[in-house]
Amino acid sequence: MNKEKNMFIIDDTRTINASASELWQVLINNDAYGEWNPFVVRCQSTFEPGSAIIMHVKIWSTFALRQKETIRANEAEKFLEYGIRLPGLLTSVRQHKLEVIDEHNCRYQSYFELQGLLAPVVKQLLGARLQRGFLMMTDALQRRAQQSAQNADQSAA
Repeated sequence: MNKEKNMFIIDDTRTINASASELWQVLINNDAYGEWNPFVVRCQSTFEPGSAIIMHVKIWSTFALRQKETIRANEAEKFLEYGIRLPGLLTSVRQHKLEVIDEHNCRYQSYFELQGLLAPVVKQLLGARLQRGFLMMTDALQRRAQQSAQNADQSAA
């Protein structure tokens, strides 16, 4: 079996003008997802490893698909990972990685990977929509975190 043939990866890294703490707070605030996130319009989780994360993902413009995954790792202000495992058929890995550059800037990596026999099918049917959705989410996360940082700076002044 050709492992790479049965993989689909979306990977985007960028520098964000907000602290890792400010970005993290946006990422884990379940109640606000509908305010800023055009792709995952609703999210419910404690973000504790082993617990569920239930997301309402807007793959199509007309409705959001309910997606339940499991939190695999959570290192506050550094790393969050979740996904699904259907052995042999489909395994997904979703990661949010944050790296401190300085007190006002961080590097953010949005990483998504599908593996398994169904990965090429998902890529063919939904690949472009998933790619667009993750990009929209990262763009919106960046805007929200930078606005939060700007508001904090103005409050401190």
